[in-house]
Amino acid sequence: MRITILLICLISIQAKAIIPANLELIEVAQASSPVAFISANDQTHRMFIVEQQGLIKILNKDETELSVFLDISSKIELTHTDQGLLGLVFDPDYINNGYFYVNYVRPGGDTNMGVTVIERYHVSEDLNLADIDSSDTILEVSQFYHNHNGGTMIFGDQGYLYIAMGDGGHRRDPENHAQNLNQLLGKMLRINVNPDILFKNGNELVRKCGIISNYYIPEDNPYFSDNNACDEIYFSGLRSPWKWSIDRLTGDIFIGDVGQDNVEEINFIASSSNGGENLGWSCKEGHLILLNERCPTDLSTLTEPIISYLHNSDNSGNSIVGGYVYRSRKIPELYGNYIYADTISGAIWFATFNGTNWETTLWNQQHRFIVSFAEDQNGNLFTVNFDGAIRKFVVNND
Repeated sequence: MRITILLICLISIQAKAIIPANLELIEVAQASSPVAFISANDQTHRMFIVEQQGLIKILNKDETELSVFLDISSKIELTHTDQGLLGLVFDPDYINNGYFYVNYVRPGGDTNMGVTVIERYHVSEDLNLADIDSSDTILEVSQFYHNHNGGTMIFGDQGYLYIAMGDGGHRRDPENHAQNLNQLLGKMLRINVNPDILFKNGNELVRKCGIISNYYIPEDNPYFSDNNACDEIYFSGLRSPWKWSIDRLTGDIFIGDVGQDNVEEINFIASSSNGGENLGWSCKEGHLILLNERCPTDLSTLTEPIISYLHNSDNSGNSIVGGYVYRSRKIPELYGNYIYADTISGAIWFATFNGTNWETTLWNQQHRFIVSFAEDQNGNLFTVNFDGAIRKFVVNND
């Protein structure tokens, strides 16, 4: 990942976000239970809608036509709201190689609670249609409960694939997956899925922990060739990292990790990091100690969230949705601001770095059931609502 240069200069350092008075959200599409809205970054300016039931649809650049790109509804498990088709990412060289990756939950697994599957497909000669017969399974991870399945995948600028995994579900992470380096659950994974490599399915001299493991391990992963840890792990201590992003300018990672009873949090990993951070769950929930027996002797070894808020009686929030750092030039006042929301309360915040801390400004509290933010090829931002609406941030100059 790129080393952040003059980060304080690149990110606005005003104490509070300056939000245009005429900022609004306008609807650009309707879908069925959408969970993500993804750009292929292939210069076509199309966007791809991920529907939880197993469909991926294309929204053309003029925002007037939807067509089905891929249908894997027959493969997925959807007995819980955290299951189904959960993620999509396009290969950094998709414009040339045509590869893309999906993240979904299939039936089965060690406890019959489902299996997270990372699968690769190829686009057909018709660029508006995937080749359904081109699938290759890259990674499988058995789940222990129905919930906390993550879903978001992103390629870093080194070409490695980052996959956020939830802790396996249930309250208080009963099996302590998130703190167990011999388990992929509750971790950020970092793997090499370069299409030019010959998949070895576990024959490297490293310790892979996927049920299926058709990938290489980057040699600079923090636990590379560590016999006491899964080599796929980049950092640990995650609970339910439903939505997260990488700043397209700096390479910094922002993770919205959904809390349990008390605290919602945004975690930050700088692009200069070499990995190995412990974000705390389930020793801590946000900034609060939860299970002291799972804490390290030195609490300073944990990476604290940059933003957190409590589940207060005023319903300020119950389920955080991580967003993006705004990098479009369309709304200059927002440039460098980080946006995030809460699904239940309907609150949307903008956060700025003041040189020491991140300070937040509440923009609006009328947008309930946001389940994702989205970023197009030009850095414009969108919201995705589980009721089907996809909306774009614009400034109304009328």
